[in-house]
Amino acid sequence: MYLFQGLFAVLRIIVCFYLLFGVLAPFFLPSVKEKTGIERLMYSWVGFGGLIIVDVFVLTILGLYDFISLFITLLVLPFLVFIFKKRREGLTIIEILLSVETSIIAVHVRTIESTLSVWDRFKDNYFKKPTYDVRDTTHQVIAFLIASIASIIRIIPAIQNPAPFSRTWYFELSNVKALSLQRYFEVIPEPKGMHSLVHVFSTLTQVTPELILHILGSLTSFFLALIIYWVINVITNSKNRIAALVGMAIYSITPMYLTPIILDFEVEANSISLALCFAIPTCIFFLREVRLNKDASWFFISIGIFATALINLFVFLVVLIPILILGIFTLPITQYGKSLFTSLFRLLVLCFIAISPYLIACLINGVSIGDFFQQELFDTLVFSYFPNLVIYLDLLSMYYLAGAGVLLLINIILIRAKIITDMKELVFLILFALISFIYTPYFPYSYTLIDPDQLNLFYSVCISVFIGILFLNISRIFYLFKKKSLRTYNILNISSATLCLLALVILQKGVFANRALPETLPNGFFEAYYTIVNERIPYSYATVSPELDRKLAQNRHYFMNYEFFLDNYGVIDSLYQQYLLVPKALREEKEIPPASIFLFLEKPPYSAIQQGILYDSQSTMNDMQQWVQVFQGMEGRNIKIYYDGEDTIVYEIINREKESRITSVLNNIYPEEEVNFDILENESTN
Repeated sequence: MYLFQGLFAVLRIIVCFYLLFGVLAPFFLPSVKEKTGIERLMYSWVGFGGLIIVDVFVLTILGLYDFISLFITLLVLPFLVFIFKKRREGLTIIEILLSVETSIIAVHVRTIESTLSVWDRFKDNYFKKPTYDVRDTTHQVIAFLIASIASIIRIIPAIQNPAPFSRTWYFELSNVKALSLQRYFEVIPEPKGMHSLVHVFSTLTQVTPELILHILGSLTSFFLALIIYWVINVITNSKNRIAALVGMAIYSITPMYLTPIILDFEVEANSISLALCFAIPTCIFFLREVRLNKDASWFFISIGIFATALINLFVFLVVLIPILILGIFTLPITQYGKSLFTSLFRLLVLCFIAISPYLIACLINGVSIGDFFQQELFDTLVFSYFPNLVIYLDLLSMYYLAGAGVLLLINIILIRAKIITDMKELVFLILFALISFIYTPYFPYSYTLIDPDQLNLFYSVCISVFIGILFLNISRIFYLFKKKSLRTYNILNISSATLCLLALVILQKGVFANRALPETLPNGFFEAYYTIVNERIPYSYATVSPELDRKLAQNRHYFMNYEFFLDNYGVIDSLYQQYLLVPKALREEKEIPPASIFLFLEKPPYSAIQQGILYDSQSTMNDMQQWVQVFQGMEGRNIKIYYDGEDTIVYEIINREKESRITSVLNNIYPEEEVNFDILENESTN
């Protein structure tokens, strides 16, 4: 049952993603219409996705956040931008409204006067000769397939294991649910941009936030793989798309052999991964288009900066800002002076605005700003563990540093010889060398504010891009000396890339890796829980499980931990049985137990629950089993097995039949009394 729930949840999210960023984004952002393929997807993602994150933040701070408010503000924004542009042109409000009316009438007239039939329109749209590059389209299709493989590899563990992979999943879930209560910042102002997107997608798709958090990592990996392909093409000016495919394949298919990645951390939602999905395109927008004096790109740069800061401050402070500042000083010499000062001033203002909500929240709540940033820059819940890496990370980084140095020398020689004039490869190699140096034994960790454990994923992305550029340079040298035809050169490129990838898969001992982290809870707990959530009315039932599961119950149902249940439910049940003996007309209004209570019990040998989640699980489970046996022998009690799996058994205490299931309420079936409609009809006739 959970398998189908997970797969259909993924399908709904994909459809929703396409509608948001493929259909609606061009409507809100007209400049996106000019782009095609992956380029269009990147602009839509950063522009519209960042707009949603910022909008949720503003609405929640004002206490106005819900789906309708979000929808209305997003609809109003394009109209406000249109009015602002017209006002800058000197038009009055009346003139602007008249121009809108004239435009609408003109559209109607053109539609009426159109003489093309429906079939002619259909032929023009679907059967006309394509004007796009077929080879470029083929490469993009392959890129989407490889990115899909990356997503599938990372979603299989989530489908096989319904239970969360780490305890941090519970805290992320609590942050998502807090948005419904109009709580964005608690005492400590934690970034909640990722939680905003999860909440919005949960509302749109009606998939529980628990399930979205559990599978979001695979969808983020899909996006990161496409970003790697796109970045390599931007850096190399699309000179060798096979090299871009090789780079993204390293991240997608063989990430654990050459990069510091463990799949367990990429299965579930990860704010670092999601922040990189905004930060890296933002850097590319700046490095590529601001250098060309395209002012229109500052909107996407601004939204990307705000979204990154709202998702993860480590990525914002350690990755995004340094790259943007480095990018300013790569401007051509002809653009130094006013352009340099203007760009630097804009960046500083945008970064200050993006970080100001945290500063204000710290001042209001009396939180030390230094302690807050130290907590964001050093996350103790993130750690390094790479059992499948080819060699130790510090030694591997030395090889990467040496490789970057060799390519740097080659690029400097080619630039000095004026064989190449583009410096984007050179800028990336300098950045990659600096990051690789951080992981070498020669980097003094005690004198810096960089947490290498949080930097691992960005380093992995950079390694994938570096391998793509390395493949490009090797193929250049091969083509230079062999003097083969272009067709032979392409065949050699494809065959060598395929052989290298197959060799890495063999060395990695397969594509899939076993789960490295210990279990949090038995998988049966969550298989049963997802079924309960989908078929029961909120606050008509209660669950009994470890204390950490209280976060699951927030905004949804009642909850008791094992200790409270064993100590108190016997008294509660006794009082409830006495309450039922009183005639209905004489009963006082009192709080009564929920209609159903679900007891989540682990089967022997009691090894699936982490010690940190439930202390002495064996003793607790034995006590619960004994309680169930005693309760089953009591008169007038109704308890049955709701779920019986490999490692879990769930009991349902039924206090009132048919008051908890959604289907029962929809059919108006209640156990208290049934109305005989035939008698009522006869009485009305008489």
